[in-house]
This record gives sequence, C-alpha cells and structure tokens, in this order.
Amino acid sequence: MNAVPFIQVIRERYRQACRSVVIRTQNPERTVRALSSFGSLKFAECVSHDKQYLIAEFTSESCVKKLQESSLFFSESKKFPLISRCLFDESKGQTHLNRQKTGNVLLLMGECWHLTTASSYPAMANLDEELHSLSESLGLNELDMRARFLACVMVEDLLRPLLPEARVIPYGSCLNGFGWWDSDLDMMLCLQGDPYVPASIVSGGT
Repeated sequence: MNAVPFIQVIRERYRQACRSVVIRTQNPERTVRALSSFGSLKFAECVSHDKQYLIAEFTSESCVKKLQESSLFFSESKKFPLISRCLFDESKGQTHLNRQKTGNVLLLMGECWHLTTASSYPAMANLDEELHSLSESLGLNELDMRARFLACVMVEDLLRPLLPEARVIPYGSCLNGFGWWDSDLDMMLCLQGDPYVPASIVSGGT
C-alpha cells in the first residue's frame, strides 16, 4: 500500500481549516444543531473539558460563508472591517434533543482533550511503556492539529483585505512530529502563490 504524500496531507489539513469555525457556546449539542442548519458537518468537538469552545468543520467552504453572512460582527465607519471564524452562540436555555428527530445532525465526538493531572501519568513497567504513554499524553492529536491549521487560516483571513494572495501555513514541530499539545505554533507568511502546490506543477513540469 502506497503512503499518502506529505504535501497532500498538509493540503487536506488546510482545506479542513478553510471549512471550519470555532464557536463559544453554553450548550455544545444545541450549537451543533444550529450549525447544521447552515450545511452538513463533517466534524465537531469541544476544545477543552469546560466545553465552552467548539471546533466544527462543514463539508463545504460555502457553508462557512453562509454562516458568516448570517452573523453579526463589530463594525464601525473608519474602522478596519472584521469578519471572523470565531463566533459566539448567544442563545440561552437548555435544549432537550429528541433522538427520533435528530436527522443527519452530527453528534459530538468523544473527549480528546489533554489531561495534566498527576493521575494521568501512572507508573509503567518499563521505559518503552513510559515513552509511549508520554507520547500519547503530550503529543498532538487530531483536535490539536485542526486547531493549529485553523489558527493559520484565521490569520490569513485577517490579512486578506490587504494581501489577497497571501497564505499563512504552519511549520516546525507541529508538522515534524516533535510538537507537544502545549507547544508554540510557528507560522510562515507566503506572499505569492499557493504553497501547497508542488513546484513541478507551478513550473509546468511532470
């Protein structure tokens, strides 16, 4: 079985981020149902144990634009216009979901945030087990990678009015496998062209 080229993996991560938003919410399940009214969701997960913030990925970038068009943003004359992927679900109260009427609404994934208490690091039988446990506890998981690419796309969105062709991409430990979940994020600003298109395609080679 052939491995997927690394550039293809990175490009798909970027596309995931372009289809994603982050929502501050008081009720994640209700927020997921509300988001589903703007289009089908592929992924939805709370970013921490307090469940106040939710990352959600739609099946299409057009769904994100539709959501943004229906949202209110801070805007004043002579101020820099703001359209963001960071949104706040202001609806209040509890919603009791009727499982017979959920339809195609995506269910929240299982908990995948990181725990930092001492009980998270029990004694192991040997060094191999300890290293494996350390990697599982501190290494970047699916949610961590999504959050990092989403942060880059949000910076890209902010720069777009001034630099419409600019791309912001992550690099360093989050891509080479040495990053931890609380590591800093290195970003690179590319002013021209798509950094995810191989040079051979740009130059017309095979």
